[in-house]
Amino acid sequence: SVQNVWTRKVVVQGDFKSILKLVYELEQVSKICRIASLDFQKKKTGSGHDFELDCGFYVQNVIKK
Repeated sequence: SVQNVWTRKVVVQGDFKSILKLVYELEQVSKICRIASLDFQKKKTGSGHDFELDCGFYVQNVIKK
């Protein structure tokens, strides 16, 4: 059979623990995709006093034809 791999970039915001829970849910519990890589960035909020965490990750789905 021929297989195609579809890759999409998804960006989420939240605390580190919540983002890891999301990745675990997607890969291990629901088993709907594979996470190819993660990229965390700490950014200042609009007020400039607090920080937020952005996480970009590449989601891969294997589609069988």
